[in-house]
Amino acid sequence: MSPASYLTAPPRDAARIVALRHPRSASTGLLESASESQKPRAKRGEFTGCHYDGGVGTAAWIALGFFSVAVVASLIFVGLRALNLWRAFWSFSRTATTAFDRVTRAAASAEEHSTSLTENQARLMRATERLQISLTQIALLRAAAAEARAAVDRLRGVVPTK
Repeated sequence: MSPASYLTAPPRDAARIVALRHPRSASTGLLESASESQKPRAKRGEFTGCHYDGGVGTAAWIALGFFSVAVVASLIFVGLRALNLWRAFWSFSRTATTAFDRVTRAAASAEEHSTSLTENQARLMRATERLQISLTQIALLRAAAAEARAAVDRLRGVVPTK
């Protein structure tokens, strides 16, 4: 052995402190015997009978079951909420589309009325101009008729009546 191995190795009398005790021999304080340490080890997944508390497995299964139920219930709750949201969205979409169509029809109707109003206003302006011309012509004809009547009245005043 090299000199460094003496510094890292535990002392020979430390085996009693460091050695593991078998659970059944813990009450006696004896170390495992050579025959016990050479027993075949338990295969993986096989119950050895040492340090196993049956209640822990039951509690784990209960916790797993509760977790599974909680996850499934949460997923159902979220799914129902999403379904309600989807229905509300489509209902709003239909209502908004209907309202938008009504507003569009009302705007088209207002545009038609405004166009017809503009056309009617232009027609009215033309009719007003024709009326003004006709009124001017009537005024001239009245003035001429008044002159003629005045002349006829003067002539009648000269002619003796019975």
